Amino acid sequence: MVKRIHFVPRFFGDRFIALKLWSQNFSLEDCGKMFKSFLYLMKWSFEIILLALFWLVVFQPFMHNGYLVDPERGGIIQQIITVCVKPSVQDLITRIITIVVLNLIFNLILRFRRPSCREYHIMSTIIGYIVLQINCYTRNMILILGFIMIIFFLVRRVKDLMVREVGMIRPIYLVSLILIGILCLGEIIFPNPRNWQECRGIMMIMAMKTMSLSNDDYYLKRISCIELLGYLLCPATVLFGPWISLETYTLNYVNHSRLNWKWAVKMVQTFTYAMVFMVLSNCLGRAFVPTLNAMFIPCKWHEAFRNAFVFRASNYFIGYMSEFTMISAGFNAYKHNDPQERWHYPITRPFATEVPRSMAVVVRNWNIPVHRFLKENVYIPYLVVSRGFAIFLTFLVSSLLHGLNTRITIILLSLGILSHSQQVVQDKLSKWFNCCCRINACRENCGHRFGFWHPITLFINGINMILNVFHLAYLGHIMDENFDRSTIWDIYHTWDDDFGLFTHHVILIWFGTMMFVV
Repeated sequence: MVKRIHFVPRFFGDRFIALKLWSQNFSLEDCGKMFKSFLYLMKWSFEIILLALFWLVVFQPFMHNGYLVDPERGGIIQQIITVCVKPSVQDLITRIITIVVLNLIFNLILRFRRPSCREYHIMSTIIGYIVLQINCYTRNMILILGFIMIIFFLVRRVKDLMVREVGMIRPIYLVSLILIGILCLGEIIFPNPRNWQECRGIMMIMAMKTMSLSNDDYYLKRISCIELLGYLLCPATVLFGPWISLETYTLNYVNHSRLNWKWAVKMVQTFTYAMVFMVLSNCLGRAFVPTLNAMFIPCKWHEAFRNAFVFRASNYFIGYMSEFTMISAGFNAYKHNDPQERWHYPITRPFATEVPRSMAVVVRNWNIPVHRFLKENVYIPYLVVSRGFAIFLTFLVSSLLHGLNTRITIILLSLGILSHSQQVVQDKLSKWFNCCCRINACRENCGHRFGFWHPITLFINGINMILNVFHLAYLGHIMDENFDRSTIWDIYHTWDDDFGLFTHHVILIWFGTMMFVV
């Protein structure tokens, strides 16, 4: 009898992978497990190498002594590091240090001072206001404070109507109509677009908090004025986001995860990732200038890949900065009684977004809290009408929250139509071929005849993945900061002249296929 050798890699966490290296019944499924474990090992090693190299590049002594950069061979790299990387990192550290200190004070007072519930809300309000005052211009602060006063008056008025049991439409409809109207109006009439973008992000998070609150009658009737202010001005979310529910904000006061070495390691890791993606967005991505066709791909497509990746990297930067501020303030996605005492608050998943099996995976991992907000407050309530209508309304509400910005609205509506058509067609393909090729990965023992590692499944998922990568480049190209043509016709002509309306032709093909196969 051949002895089985079990290898349990500790860095896989709670995963137990038994590799039957010398077993007679070694199957294709075992080969898939080996390959999957190898991918996890490579990803884990890549993250460690990436973090180590980044800190080596950032540290000042290595720059001056020339240990990493050869003056004769690495002139361009040295110029990028000197002109862009070092100033960007130093500027980020200068700006973020005050926010981190204030969130740490908020966290430590909450754990060691043990304030009352009212003191918790007052502390959140004061520290959140200080964060805004330090990082926003005076004119922007006036707009934000005016928006908070409108929210305050609106919530109080809705509460009075609910207490008097006056017949009215649901509170979320009234609140959403007024707040979204203000965001759309600001997109049209605000004179300085760059300053408005700073205000819009902060006001959008506050509007989402208010909308989720108005969708819950229990919390809406019982929330006090100081609790509402503390929720809106929570220092962990007031600047970078993300959206959190009132329950999450309250649980941070009730349940505390113990501060340990994992908390410190997670803070260093998330801040490093934020700096990595900031450097990729500001410096390294801009340094790549495509001039020739390569790999049978036209030069315009290389430029689109560059511009789209720069835009995505900026989103990853904001996501990891949000996670960094959340963890520094003591928010934890794991339960307070987690036996392993882990710290994590996922905002975005770059690895799932860059190589997606479907556009629905991109939407779900682009901004996880926003996806959860739209799913709970828009998608699920209207799923009773139809799935297509719920998807369309979800992306429409998302574009309205962004102030009906032309470029964002076109991208979001295109994503909604493409995601719905992909879902219908890939479900049919999965049923016809009896394989795991749906828009979301199947769980173990899903019942399909051909699993994830079967050649048929790999071929279908590989074709979809390649198409999705081109979709990301096509849609993200117009989000470049140097793209000054913001009208619908200018965007249409850009897509038509440079890419032949690639993604929209694919959408028509998917819809045509969907009409015939349903």
